[in-house]
Amino acid sequence: MAIQPGAQKIHIAVLECCRFPADVVAVRGQFGDIFESWLRKSLDLFNKKRPLGNPLEIAVTSWDVEHGEYPPSLDGIDALIVTGSPLSACDDEPWIKVLEKYIQAIDIYTQARVKIFGGCFGHQIISQVLLGPHGVSVSRSPQGWEIGVHDIALTAEFTAHFPSLLGNEALPCQFLHVDQVVVPQGTLPEGWIRMGSSRLCDVQGLYKPGHILTYQSHPELDRFVMENVVRSFEPSGILSVDEVEEAVRLIDRDDLALVAGEVVLEFFSREK
Repeated sequence: MAIQPGAQKIHIAVLECCRFPADVVAVRGQFGDIFESWLRKSLDLFNKKRPLGNPLEIAVTSWDVEHGEYPPSLDGIDALIVTGSPLSACDDEPWIKVLEKYIQAIDIYTQARVKIFGGCFGHQIISQVLLGPHGVSVSRSPQGWEIGVHDIALTAEFTAHFPSLLGNEALPCQFLHVDQVVVPQGTLPEGWIRMGSSRLCDVQGLYKPGHILTYQSHPELDRFVMENVVRSFEPSGILSVDEVEEAVRLIDRDDLALVAGEVVLEFFSREK
């Protein structure tokens, strides 16, 4: 792709924390492909609001961290994405322990030069690593699964940082999780902001300006991927037939996935 004169270009490295089944891969690719597709669709909207002659361009690379692949260097990398996973951030898996140390090292040694975005499992493991010393934890939600499109009631403090959210008090997004981030007494350390909450989950994302952004939701996943994954839950006994059909009904609701993507692009492209 030719870069326009005056364009801002950012390199995003996607840390893939799971592999999709072959029928999903044949249509949508792996997690890195899915994130790139979502961000490029959001980019079309984002650039229409940018100054003429100063578009944002993105380059995306993917790394299978579940099997030990990481960028050999952070030189030239502007942002990291930590994806979702069917595993829990609390699981005692060797690759999860390595990922935790990697996130911690990025936070300490890049001094916020490299921005970090986490989605679902990524949101949870980033919160656990960086905010665990402040009492933040990850645990199974007593509300059970949150699946399909649900509204995130956004906090005014969060929306104030993102022009893309102007006029939006709620952000409907796709969800697929049963674990959640728990913030003790609802308080965060200085410099951290809560994104908002839903009916089933109090902590729908976290923001540390210039450095960290997380979503509990999955705006990168479309109806096809969501339904494929959820229908696999019935034969495995995770959900009943009736629960699967209700989840599919919720998956089919309209969302604002591209607005959520614009927010991520605002975060990645913003000067520190």
